Amino acid sequence: MMRHTLLFILLATMVSCAKDVGNDDTGGGEPEPNTPDVALVGFNALFLLSHLHHIVPADYPSYAWVMEGVPQNMPLMPASKAGDLLAHFERNDWRASVFREIVTLKTVEPVEGDYPFDLALLAVLRQYEQRDVELILAFSKPYPSWIDAKVQSSSGGMYEELGVVADVIAEFLVRQHTKHGLDEGWMVEKLKIEPFNEFNAEISGEQRYAAFFDNAVAAKLDEYGVPYKEVLASSIISGDQWLYLDWWTNYYEAGGKGIPNIHLYPMDTEGVDMHRILSRWESVVTRLQDPASLPNQNRIVIGEIGFPRAGLGDGRAASVHAAFFETVFNSKIIQSVDRILFWQLFSDWLSIDCTDATCDPLTARETTFGYLNFRTNTPESQMATRFFPFGFQWSH
Repeated sequence: MMRHTLLFILLATMVSCAKDVGNDDTGGGEPEPNTPDVALVGFNALFLLSHLHHIVPADYPSYAWVMEGVPQNMPLMPASKAGDLLAHFERNDWRASVFREIVTLKTVEPVEGDYPFDLALLAVLRQYEQRDVELILAFSKPYPSWIDAKVQSSSGGMYEELGVVADVIAEFLVRQHTKHGLDEGWMVEKLKIEPFNEFNAEISGEQRYAAFFDNAVAAKLDEYGVPYKEVLASSIISGDQWLYLDWWTNYYEAGGKGIPNIHLYPMDTEGVDMHRILSRWESVVTRLQDPASLPNQNRIVIGEIGFPRAGLGDGRAASVHAAFFETVFNSKIIQSVDRILFWQLFSDWLSIDCTDATCDPLTARETTFGYLNFRTNTPESQMATRFFPFGFQWSH
């Protein structure tokens, strides 16, 4: 859902819109067994890009151009506020116990050999490290222009492109650990790497490329001695419930080793028919958990799952949004996966109420997936009772 095409420009009053892969002596942990009915649940927080958009261009005026094309579908705030909010989850015994961040390759290395935002990104990673909470770190487009230029200059194809990107990811994590001191213990116990966000939508619909890329990232991390808990498979997204099984079947046949990593959203044709939506999602999960189908030890990560509040009509929006949340928690099939991460944590971060009438539908939906209103600092009732301690108060 974090595609480079989803760029939301904020105006004051208007909106235009596993370690199963490498050797055992490199510091990564062994894959965890699936334990039914105890999925770890959490949120796509997007604090990394939120922090970068908050400090650029003010603190990095000469690098303001880097943020052009980088998604801004999240509120803006400093890294310290991420820590403040994570502390509230901690005080409620980590009922939200896993988080997912997406960082774009353009911000990791905007110019070859130049890493202006390493410390800014470290400031957010430290928030997770200091609270010893699990993080899935995903990488995404847009690419910096030098990657395309480098591949084209050597007449390279997709494999070379993916090899370059694997190097960028591995070297970023090397710097965070060896140069900037990201804690090895936390990385081994809590850090999971997702090589690419929505690979089939952003890179290629060919599973052989995804298998090659995921393996290349794991191999590079092992070669450089980067500690990590697990390399997941790059995530995929589709409205076709059969594509998921086809994708992972072909992925494993091509030599891929990561566990299925999927994104689930309602299709436009499903409306608010929660039974129909849930039935499709449960079918996806059930097929991927069939031991005879895939060599994934019945393990699945739902890296994004969401239902927007916008577009449902003022009289039904809140109740339907709440019903979706409860439906996911009450589904034994959905809860039998390893990780479930809602898209996303925050809602209503624009300066106006964004509905289909005041924003374009894409932007309207994107601003209302979350459960914590950024403008009022108020969580929706189901969020407050499940995840936050009694008397929760937070301000950004």
